[in-house]
Amino acid sequence: MRPNVEKFVTGKTKDGFRYIDNGDDVAEKLRGLHIEEVYSVVAAALGLKAKELKAKYEHLNVGMQRMALGNLMRGHLKNAEV
Repeated sequence: MRPNVEKFVTGKTKDGFRYIDNGDDVAEKLRGLHIEEVYSVVAAALGLKAKELKAKYEHLNVGMQRMALGNLMRGHLKNAEV
């Protein structure tokens, strides 16, 4: 199965890193934010402290941190809708 790349969005974050995302609500909310801001937004959405999330994910490169945090937020929002 191939992804529908027509809805993918590309650009640069505030830290100058290139990004590509799937264009969903979570991606739009996190798009272009500095990694510290991403931690804050996701921590607030999950009811956690950014420090807790950092301890778990800061060993990853910035792109992988953003991806993991976005996926955590997606999972949380999906479970909240059920």
